[in-house]
Amino acid sequence: MQTSNCAGVPHPRLRHIVDKYCGGSASVRSATVRSSPWLVPARARVPLIFSFDTFDRHPVLWSPGLQATYVTGRPKPGVAEPMWACINLTPVGAYRLLGLPIAELGGYTTDLEAVLGAVGSDLAAAVGEADDWRRRFAVIESFLFARAEDGPSPAPEVVEAWRRLTVTGGRIRIETLAAAVGWSRKHLAKRFAAQLGQSPQTMARLIRFRTAFSRLIDGYPGTLADLAAETGYSDHAHLSRAFAEFAGAAPSEITARLLPCACMAAKKRHSFKNAAADRVNRA
Repeated sequence: MQTSNCAGVPHPRLRHIVDKYCGGSASVRSATVRSSPWLVPARARVPLIFSFDTFDRHPVLWSPGLQATYVTGRPKPGVAEPMWACINLTPVGAYRLLGLPIAELGGYTTDLEAVLGAVGSDLAAAVGEADDWRRRFAVIESFLFARAEDGPSPAPEVVEAWRRLTVTGGRIRIETLAAAVGWSRKHLAKRFAAQLGQSPQTMARLIRFRTAFSRLIDGYPGTLADLAAETGYSDHAHLSRAFAEFAGAAPSEITARLLPCACMAAKKRHSFKNAAADRVNRA
């Protein structure tokens, strides 16, 4: 199997709405590539995915919504892989770019051309026509800059609650979070879930899990008990339960079962600027 994968780090001005861009393409899968089921762990992000080949079963531009559960599957030998690109949006970024509550995307393969209209069709076409990943990411980044200026924003209290969840690594009591934004816990949970797709408590658990997961796949040198203590878990068993829930695998098994993705290839990431970003910086 021949593959071409790449990941891009977005411009600093966009970090509050998008984590990264990634993409890849492959020829026909070989029966020897992988025999066990692959998995994609849960994450507190909303992927916008471009599928460029007409034989793929998905729309050209689509989203599975906020990925609060893991996804697993089994490879099919001899089945061709589509070329794809993915924008990993924060929940706040997804709300701004799509203009609708993220809860409306949950659990569905949403056709984003239907959501975005002509803008979505133009974006999908422009990314598909670009002839290398640098140009594809530049097209994506231009779209993000333009859309971020005009899109709606969640309630300020929801945005602040999300910010506090991320800066604390999910290690903040929900009562403290609600008090900080001036809302009751019940009201915060209702508004937060409606606009960002999950409750603050679930988001906090996802953030803690992804912190532990990222350290583990980056080659964490300590024990699992050390990792648990550093990422907000009471002990090794508590950490293992989180991995079972959000990854469907034990911490010791996770690396071997991950679906290969450019997002995981940290050493291959690159950052870049494009004309749209430079214009924003000069303004």
